[in-house]
Amino acid sequence: PPPAQKHGSGGGMAFGEVDLGDAPSGGAEIISGTPEEAPLPSAPAPAAGASIIGSAASPTEIAIGAAPVRSRGRVDSDDERRGRGRWFAAGAFVLVIAGAALELTPYGAFARYPISDALHASDYQRATMATAAAARTQLLTDIYPDSKSAADAVDAAHKGSPRARELTAYLAVSEFEHQLRFGVDADRSARARVALGEIPPNLPIKYALVATALQDALGDLTRGRASLDAASKRDPGDPIQEDIAYAHGALELRARDGKAANAAFQKALGMRPSDAAKNARAHYGLARSLYLDGDAAGARKEIDLTMTASPKHAGARYLKAKIAWEIDHDDASALDGLGSILEGAFKDSASPTEQANALSLRGDLQAARGRSADARAAYESALKLEPHNVDALIGQGEVLFSEGRFTEALSRFDTAVQADALSVRAILSDAKGKIALEHLADAKTQLTAARAAFPKDARVAVELGKSDEALGDKPAAEHEYLAAIDLVDATKTEAIEPYVALAALLAGEGRTKDAEAKLEEARSRLQDSAPMQRALGEVAAAQGNFDDAVTHYLSAIQKNPTDISTKFLLGVTYRKMGKMDLASAALDDVVGSDKDYPGLAPERG
Repeated sequence: PPPAQKHGSGGGMAFGEVDLGDAPSGGAEIISGTPEEAPLPSAPAPAAGASIIGSAASPTEIAIGAAPVRSRGRVDSDDERRGRGRWFAAGAFVLVIAGAALELTPYGAFARYPISDALHASDYQRATMATAAAARTQLLTDIYPDSKSAADAVDAAHKGSPRARELTAYLAVSEFEHQLRFGVDADRSARARVALGEIPPNLPIKYALVATALQDALGDLTRGRASLDAASKRDPGDPIQEDIAYAHGALELRARDGKAANAAFQKALGMRPSDAAKNARAHYGLARSLYLDGDAAGARKEIDLTMTASPKHAGARYLKAKIAWEIDHDDASALDGLGSILEGAFKDSASPTEQANALSLRGDLQAARGRSADARAAYESALKLEPHNVDALIGQGEVLFSEGRFTEALSRFDTAVQADALSVRAILSDAKGKIALEHLADAKTQLTAARAAFPKDARVAVELGKSDEALGDKPAAEHEYLAAIDLVDATKTEAIEPYVALAALLAGEGRTKDAEAKLEEARSRLQDSAPMQRALGEVAAAQGNFDDAVTHYLSAIQKNPTDISTKFLLGVTYRKMGKMDLASAALDDVVGSDKDYPGLAPERG
């Protein structure tokens, strides 16, 4: 408060002074301070007409003249003023610390994040939609470099707007989607997991459910399918449904459900009707689903559409080579197609998984031609690119099996089954290895389960028949071989196998005429091919009909001059017939192609 003022005669009134009327000379003081410092006098009785402020004079009122006048209030002491200042400063400090401490929470200091997010919500949404749309367009080519680039572009956008939670979720979607198509990548899995970790678990962030579903799809088929179904019910009109459709298709291909995969890819194709001609992503998905269902003609049509839409598409060329070998029995075309992926113009557009698949198929081709050394090299190269490539593991195991190294072969087969429990080829090879090592009960159990899971697969029925035969149950074996004959696809190279197995069983029981009848049925029903002629030659040789065996072997070699395995069988048959010159010539031909061919050295000796 200001110091006490004195009112002098002849002067004006200053701010805060009281007009005292006729004051004595020298003026009257306005008493300041506390009651203890200046006791107040008793107020006289009010004169007539005088007003009194309040009903009674308090210690803070000053009696001046006839009427008491309230002063500006009780003035605090220095200690009180300092105490209140300290409390105010402490409260302000606490508020500042509490506000700053929010920086350690998802809200940010002084809740700046929720405020900023609310202000920029529309900007974040537009950025997410634009980034996702650009990524989907880039993915239409369905080649590995473009898929990586699309995911990297989403990551760059995320770094530019790290508070855009929808964009963060879509980053995880794009990374998991890339791996569903082109194979698991540890670095990209880590990036996707980090993105998911940035999303607060208690907030309903758009696309977070889709990202989690794709993560489930990469791990477990059942859980992934359920998660994708749940995610598809959220935001039904959002473009994210296109990503979900492709993920469904990829998942059903892994589950070996061609019809469900086809429906998913058809749905995805229909979401971009104006881009149908350049949608290699959907067309290649349809090609794989049709091939899985045995529709080779439909698959070829979709392969052509894929390559037209995306001329550098490596996956389509791999599938075309696979069909050329398995159905058309055209080794040359198959090898040319694989060469374009592995060494030619399309090498840079193939993912490591696609290259490993191409190497595995090359290994299968070389193994079927008896070139075990070339096959072994191809499988080893494939496993360097992808250590758990199922086809490469099986192929490597088959080479070891042909060399009589059954324990090592079974190890490869076991690993293949662990990598893909739904691979029929892996299951059959694994059971074959167990039968060779006389683990007959285990083989029977495994094949019985496979027969229930794949009731329409002739290969499973054949192998189950072989396990029954090894266990001495020949009637059960005959039943399974006959079932396999009813199921067999006449266009496949393995279509001759149930006929050969049944003929051998019947011949072993002395039912020669029945055996010959089944082989004659095979000739009339199946396409004439090198594999069929070789199989017929093996049956004839096993029955001691060496002349017939030689005829079949020569026919097989004429159809496929590079087939070393048939040349080896021809040399063995000549040796059994005592025709040593012819035997030596045939075996020398094998040496020129593969000096380490299994069993070659003993036969030459």
